Amino acid sequence: MSRLSFVKIRQIFPQPVVLVDKMDHKTTYLNYITSGNVQRAMLPIVMPDDRSAIEAALASLAAGETVEHLQGALIKNNLELEYLWVTENLARELSQRTDIEVVGPTAPLIFREGNLVLEDDH
Repeated sequence: MSRLSFVKIRQIFPQPVVLVDKMDHKTTYLNYITSGNVQRAMLPIVMPDDRSAIEAALASLAAGETVEHLQGALIKNNLELEYLWVTENLARELSQRTDIEVVGPTAPLIFREGNLVLEDDH
């Protein structure tokens, strides 16, 4: 997986489980992701874990190209915004600002049993 990070969000109003269970998720999601425009789906994509969700997001955003040009940020939660994790190319851009401090080296995302682990090393 690339070193890109993206904000993890939760859907506020979950889809009815009955409808979601009747869908052919694999085929439906593949169509959305391949289109390069998941907004057309009009349904949130439900993935089994963080790793799958991030990989689907990257595939959707890159639309068949390499993902190194993408810029993104990841927050631990919306109550802890002092520190965030950003893509390497975004860090280079932000490092030019006086109100931003890069506090760690570039590192790959860490997953345990498919779930993202944000290591606090500050």
